[in-house]
Amino acid sequence: MLGGEEKHNCLIFRIAEELQYLDLLTQKVEHIRQIHSRIDLESPVLIDEHCAGKDWSVFGLSKLQVEVAVMSLIQKLKSINRMLEKINPSFTIRQEFIELVTMYSKNLTENLDIICDHCHKYQFLNIQEERDMLYKLYSTVSERLVLDMYLDNSAVTTEEIVASLKNGIDKASTPDFF
Repeated sequence: MLGGEEKHNCLIFRIAEELQYLDLLTQKVEHIRQIHSRIDLESPVLIDEHCAGKDWSVFGLSKLQVEVAVMSLIQKLKSINRMLEKINPSFTIRQEFIELVTMYSKNLTENLDIICDHCHKYQFLNIQEERDMLYKLYSTVSERLVLDMYLDNSAVTTEEIVASLKNGIDKASTPDFF
């Protein structure tokens, strides 16, 4: 058990800060939903090897956004767990919950992979042409970093993005300032 009212209050404050990520996660999911609402399913553009935007997919971008957001959520949950244990070892987020979040994330990204595979010959939304719209919609630095890194390299991995975000956290305090 943690002693001292000041340390206790500090941990409670930090836990509340970490829990604010749930609001950001909700916003990020809403941003993906808004982008997908702009997709014209009735008239996708057939793309071929010579098409300038063939490497970029709105579904690939969404997949990266989801993966980065969920990885951050899991990190937040683990951080909250460590702080809760300092307050009282019986106050913890059950590991089963964290595993459930991981399982749902995996399911969602697998479904986005399937969509990407089925739609690779079609462009439903040109994200290069819609970059300004996406920048206006994305309200966090982390979302914009995912967009920038994806547009710079369509083969960028979630791990590369997370490493870049971590590097940004070390230089600032959080990648999700507005």
